[in-house]
Amino acid sequence: MTNAAIRHSWWTASKAPWLLRALGLLGVAALAACGSGGGGGGGSGMSSNSDTAKPGMTPEACTGCGTAMVTLTDAPGDLLSYIVNVVSLQLTRSDGTVVETVPVSTQEDFAQLVNLSDLISSEQIPAGRYVSATITLDYSAATIVVDNGSGGVTIAPANIIDGATSLPLTAPNPTQITLTLALGANTPLVITSNTVANLALDFNLLASNTVTPSATDPSTVTVNPTLTASLVPDATKQIRVGGPLVSVNATGGSYVINVRPFFNSSGSSGQLSVQTTGTTTYSINGSSYTGNAGITALATLTEGTLTMAYGTWDQGTQTFTASNVLVGSSVAGSTLDSVAGTVTARSGDTLTLSNSLVLRTGRRALGFARQVTVTVGTGTGVTERGQAGSFSISGYFCRPESAGIRHFERWSA
Repeated sequence: MTNAAIRHSWWTASKAPWLLRALGLLGVAALAACGSGGGGGGGSGMSSNSDTAKPGMTPEACTGCGTAMVTLTDAPGDLLSYIVNVVSLQLTRSDGTVVETVPVSTQEDFAQLVNLSDLISSEQIPAGRYVSATITLDYSAATIVVDNGSGGVTIAPANIIDGATSLPLTAPNPTQITLTLALGANTPLVITSNTVANLALDFNLLASNTVTPSATDPSTVTVNPTLTASLVPDATKQIRVGGPLVSVNATGGSYVINVRPFFNSSGSSGQLSVQTTGTTTYSINGSSYTGNAGITALATLTEGTLTMAYGTWDQGTQTFTASNVLVGSSVAGSTLDSVAGTVTARSGDTLTLSNSLVLRTGRRALGFARQVTVTVGTGTGVTERGQAGSFSISGYFCRPESAGIRHFERWSA
């Protein structure tokens, strides 16, 4: 097999005995990105400063509350990795009430959200008309890697500059940037009792970051964040939702989770019911299932088991339906280190992965590696999404399909 063929496939590997499927990890969809967002509820009146967001009311269950389902996504840009912390996401009601929807700081790699929306909150909040959203990003441990066409360049922390102050986003300077986005008088986020309202936020990397002297020879990134919003999720992108299992309704084909953003190891941002279908595929602790067999297997697991699902939101029925569900050790970083990247070379059982996303055991930390070498053991097993049975390396390792290279849920050594 030629390197040109391999170059188009995504894989995951690990320092520990598991190799998790990168397509599931990154939610890569064969669909075009939506550009800079905007949509039907595009906002205006953005302002920026370097102050830490003021504490808002933390939502709790209450009479007359509704659900604010907040997702993050990104427009394409010349960046291979853009890891920052989202430390706050507040909604302001027309009467001035401020509600904090992200009680626990969460890491995000916005460069991975071009073909994906990440659910970061599904909190119950008081009913009303919410007229603005405020997000605070922390750059104190940021990783920014610019695509220079030949492997990528990691920008030194001292060269990540706040465009508003012209100072590096490193201590002792302020390391946080706060953006307030007015939703517009005619397009507020309306929360009503026992319903779900959507707020889809698009952090436009291309417009938010200026690379100098050039993308092919980068040394400095100046940050002037640009945020747009829509009241309807982008239908061209899968939504990723994850968190600990709460309950399973096997007969009804659904389960409930406590929402936890992808890179968090603790905390909860509300609850969400996940619907499944007869074609939903599952990888549960390394075993593959489809349809009823998957939801039945899920029902045998204990409360608190980590889950991750990729699917779509139906605005009319207000339901999230999963096309792919990962559970337990099949969730990247849940029990062992994992790394996802592009296979650029293979020598026997040794793979070379480039531009890799690294997730440490217990989801403690997210990182970026320009090149990782992975050795596959002689006893490595292969599981394929939605397929049961035993698969050999010789029969399925990098075997081409009509759509390209075959991908795998997980490798185990």
